[in-house]
Parts: sequence; C-alpha cells; structure tokens
Amino acid sequence: MKKTLVFLLLLSIGTLCWGMDIVKDGEPAAVIVIGENVPYMVEFAAAEFQQYIEKISGAKLSIQKTRFSMEGISNIFIGESSYTENAGFSTEGLSWDGFKIISKGGDLYLFGRDYKGKEPIEGMIHPFQLIHGYNKNLKLNRHGETGTLFAVYRFLEDYCGVRWFMPGELGEVVPERKNIQIGEMNFQKSPDFEYRFLYHCLFNKSDDQTLWYRRAGYGAPYPVQIMHSFWMMNKYSKTNPEFFALIDGERDFNITCLGEGNLCLSNEGLLKQWVSDIKKYFDQNPEQYLYPVMPNDHYRRICDCAECQAQIDESMGPRGRFSNYVWGFINKVAKEIYKTHPDKLIGCCSYSGFALPPSNIELSPNIAVSITKCRANNWDNENQGHERRKIIEAWAERTKNVYTWEYYNWATMRPHLRDVPVLFSRYISEELKYLKGKSKGEFIEAMDKDWLMHPPALNHLNIYLTGKLLWDADLDVNELLEDYYAKFYGPAKEAMKSFWTLGEKTWTTDIKDRGIEIYYKLYTREVIDKLHSYLKKAIDETQEGSVYRKRVEFILSEFEPVVEKVRNYRIATKPSISCGNTVMGLEFDRETEKTGGVILGSGSIKDRELKGGALRGEISGKDPQILLRLTAPVDSAEVKYLKIGMKVKTEFERHAQFFLNIALPGRGGYIEFDIVGDGEFYEYVIPLYNSRNWDKVGDIENVRIDPASIGTEGDTFEIYYIRFMNKIE
Repeated sequence: MKKTLVFLLLLSIGTLCWGMDIVKDGEPAAVIVIGENVPYMVEFAAAEFQQYIEKISGAKLSIQKTRFSMEGISNIFIGESSYTENAGFSTEGLSWDGFKIISKGGDLYLFGRDYKGKEPIEGMIHPFQLIHGYNKNLKLNRHGETGTLFAVYRFLEDYCGVRWFMPGELGEVVPERKNIQIGEMNFQKSPDFEYRFLYHCLFNKSDDQTLWYRRAGYGAPYPVQIMHSFWMMNKYSKTNPEFFALIDGERDFNITCLGEGNLCLSNEGLLKQWVSDIKKYFDQNPEQYLYPVMPNDHYRRICDCAECQAQIDESMGPRGRFSNYVWGFINKVAKEIYKTHPDKLIGCCSYSGFALPPSNIELSPNIAVSITKCRANNWDNENQGHERRKIIEAWAERTKNVYTWEYYNWATMRPHLRDVPVLFSRYISEELKYLKGKSKGEFIEAMDKDWLMHPPALNHLNIYLTGKLLWDADLDVNELLEDYYAKFYGPAKEAMKSFWTLGEKTWTTDIKDRGIEIYYKLYTREVIDKLHSYLKKAIDETQEGSVYRKRVEFILSEFEPVVEKVRNYRIATKPSISCGNTVMGLEFDRETEKTGGVILGSGSIKDRELKGGALRGEISGKDPQILLRLTAPVDSAEVKYLKIGMKVKTEFERHAQFFLNIALPGRGGYIEFDIVGDGEFYEYVIPLYNSRNWDKVGDIENVRIDPASIGTEGDTFEIYYIRFMNKIE
C-alpha cells in the first residue's frame, strides 16, 4: 500500500467539524504544559515546539507545569505526566523511541517513550564516549530514548509543513501561517529500526549539526558499542600472562593486531575474567545494554596452542575460518551473562575471518552482531549486494540482534571522490525495505576529517532520506524527493531535480574501476559540464539573496572544485603527439642531460634506470622520490600546466606528488594529484597554478616527483616525460 507523507494533515482536514486553535490571527490560542519533574528532553521538546510555532506564526506560546483553564485557550500537553495518565493515555504498545499524537476534549497530547535514567548516557569506547556524542551547550546526547521529541517533530513536519533537510537555518523550511488549527487526531508510531546512530560530527564541534541529529530522525536508545575490545584485557598482562595468545613461543601482548596483541580463547581463566568484568560493568551501569567482546583489528592469526589451532575450520573459507573459534568463545561468555543479566547483550562484528556465523554451535539469545557494509557501492551488486545479503540472512537466522555499520563518508576514504555529487536514494529505499525485520538498525559513519559532517551540501540528501526511511521503510522515496525538490529549491525545483537525478544516475552506473579513472569513465567532462549547467540554471531561476539561491550556491561551492579538476586536470590513455605548447620538457627516451635536466638522486627506490624510453624503478620504502635539476631555469610566469606521462603499478596508493624548488627557502611549490595504479600508461595534465605557494615560486630550478605519495614495497613506476606547458591542447 502506497504511503503518504502528510497523513496527519489529511486526518485533520477530514475532521474539521471539530477544531482546536493553537494560534489564531497571529496570537497564542494555547499553552504548553509539561508537568512536574519531567526529563530534560521533555523540556527540550517543549522548547522546540514553542520555537517553531513562533517561527511559523509569530505567536510565542507559554510553557508551564500546570494545566491552564481559560475559555478559548487550549492545552498542549508535551511528555508523559499526570495529565496524560488522567486522560487515559500511556506509552503502552510503543517500542523504542515510539510516540503518540492525540487530541481529546479540546486539548492536544504529544508524548512518547523517554529515557529517565542517569544522564548523560556514555559508552566505554570510541565512538560512544561523551567527547563524540554529547553537546554540553545544548545538553544533547546521541543516546537515550526521546519519543516525546519525535512526537513534536512529526507534528511540526506533517501538520505545519516544517522540514529539516540539512543542518542549520539554511537547511530548514518553515512556512508562515497566522492561524494554526487542528482537528481530531489519534496517531502513534514507533520506528522500523530502533537503532539509528548517525556519526556525522563531534557534538561539541557544531550546535547546528547536533540539533539536526534528532530533527532528521536519528537516535540510539543505548550505545551499541560493538568494537574491537580484546585490548581491554591488556591490564592483565602482568598478573595473568596465560590469558594471551602464544605466537612463535611468545605471549602476544603486542606482537600481532597492529601491536595491540591477541588472546588465547581456550583459556578457562580468561573466560571467567571476561564474565566477571562484564557483570561488574552492567551492575555499575544499569543504563547500558551491550558489552563488546571482539578481537582487535587486523586479526590474521590466532593462538598457536593445540587447543586453539584445532578450532580453525578451513572448509568455511577466508571469511569463516575463525568463526567457530571466535564465536564459540563469545557464545560461552554470552551464556554466562544471560544467567544473571538476561536483558543485556554481548556483541561482536561480522568481520575478517569470523564474518560468517559459526557452524557448530547454537547461539545464546543475547548474542548481538554488527555487519559492516556500504550501500553507496551497491552498483557492485555481486559483492555489495548479493554477498552482503547472504551474510545478513545467515546471521538473521541465528540471532534477533543484528545491526549494520554503514559508510556515508566516501571522500574521506577515497579523496579523489571529494566534491562529486553522490546520491543513492534508490539503494537506501530498496535496502531498508529488505533489512526491515532482519536488522535492529545501523551505525552510519558520515564524518569528515575535520570531525564535522562529510560535505553537507553534497551529502545531506542521502542522510535526510535515510533518517526518514529508518522510521518508515515503506515510504515512497520518489514522494520524499519531490517534496524535497519543491520545498528546498522553490522556483529552481526542476533544475535541481535534474542535477540530483543525473548525479544519481551517474554514480549508480555499474563501472567497477572507481579510482581516478572514474573521471574519464564515469564523471566525464560532458557529465560534469551538464551537472554544472543545471546548477547555473537554478541560480538564474532564483532571486539574488533568496534562501533558494543561497542553497544552490552552497551546493555549487562544494561542486566547483571537481569542475575545475575535470576541465583542467586531464588523464589520457595515449601520449600527446603535439608538444607545441611545451616551455621545457624532461624526455626520458634519452639521457636527461641532453633534454633539459639531470637526475640528482632518489630515495626509497631501487633498480632505478633509464630503459625503454622511460625512467624506471621499484619502490622500496614509504617515501619514494626522484630529484632532478633543470639545466636551465624555467620562469613560472610562463608555465600553467604540468604534463606527465607515466605508468604506476601500486596496490594501495592513488596519489602522486610533485615539488618545485626543493631546498630553496620561500620558493618551494607543491601539488598532489590523483593517479591510476593499474600499471598502464596514462598522461596526467595538472594545473600548476593550483599548487601550494605558486605565486612565490619564481624561476623553477629543480623538481622532485614522488610517483606514489606513500609507497608500498614492490610497487613499480615508469616515467616517460615531464613537460611544463603554457597551455593545453
């Protein structure tokens, strides 16, 4: 059955035979009542209701703790109180974060399930600690139920037309109305996914982004702190060395797992210690519901003892060879905790060699699993689609406590994708419909390196849609998009719809090579120019200074760097025939002394040689570099572009670096550029005027090229030419 976004509005329109005024002719016609001794988040919900009713109508409703009795003035009861109880209302029938909206006897009731325990809730490990998820200024926390607040937001959205599409005032839509009247209402809602953790910023870094967390529908009743945790046993390394794995005859306090060590999961004393520590934690922190028992990262090897080694099952493949061993131990811990704390969970990720469920044990009902995935990459249906679903289904058959860990920060992981409009609305909709009933929810990583939201202008739409669909996975994503285009862009609706539609169509094209080659296989000059034209058209269709113009300009400001890159930074698979615009070139098809330069030396490179028309070598360290002196200085005023023809074969690195005037104080320039590491020939054209310190370079006397910014031993390169150009063909 197709769902609508405005069910409350339709409900009220159908029942206006009875009407309750909230605001009439711009004046208050109601008061807000919150009762005595309510949780802080109920007070906050009342303040949010008051603020937005005033923004809509200009009328500021008073907030009080007792019912107001005056003819013509209605009461709006926010939060559970004696008033909801006396009216016969309760939160019965609601699940985590659920709420009810009811009108009765000329009054309105907005209330839901709210956390009433110790505040603020804090997890024990990153990223669930207060530094990550608590804003002292606003007293807002990522954790804890806030059903009443969600009742307020749903009322403001569905009846009053308010929207929070993006953080900050620029991202909100607030219609102006001098009259607000409602009809009879009786509506309740609990989210389809109880766990909706958006990790988009450190809460103490941005009030706007903190506020958007709840306004966009996100929330986490408790920390699902499923993270690497074997390191927590390191405190017993001196008193109980037998807890630790044997690796080549030594106890692994810091040998494997990036120096964090490993444990012997066959040791009975270790099992008893984990159980004791976890029981103590839950007794001291009754507000917590989950404790992590998970191997440290880079878990490639287990204890060498015979009892541990016997539990490896190679028949389960690389994603399950350690599953019986790791999950067998976790299950023993969970069973012991279930005896004394049956409502508490023991969690671990589906990860690395223990990604698959164990094949030889029945899981305790308090086992929780988190499955890492990236729905933005569902264009790779074979790996991200079918394979991930097989794992999810396998776990969903074994436990009711399945969570997922999502990645919405593609440019943080792949810097060459920065400033690209990545939209995957259909993937969000399709996958959340699939996950409904299988998963309790997800952790979404959407933070940039500056601890703030991953490009907000180009990523807000994915996050907004996800927030809506986590509450109701059956909503029509096309209706959500149409609502967004109309309300957020006004007269530029169609142009911006075209921008985002093309952005989504481009990103979701099934092309597997997603390195820098994406700019000549997917985000071509033609596509980028078309996207740019839609933004320019949208600007033309909006008034200068209007909120619609500012929104488009914000998106354009994040998008323009990639326009510059595609227009001026070129990659070709064949070398240029014409060199007519070359100011000076280093041609490695002959000795460099004869063609403009001398090789002074190199670092972290072995087997360097001039052979086959190229300067070749193998990378032997982390900072590969080649230093060259030009036989005659080149005036930087005559140079605008750098053209490099080379091959790089590298397993991980996707960037190279070029330095100008090394060791010349105040005159050094530097630029980093994206490369293709598949070992094939590519010609790179880089605008040098974008390089750091370019205006101070002056005459170029020497250069350094790092064929890979951070090399890996065994990577290879072949440089055919380096040309300084005054223009590009």
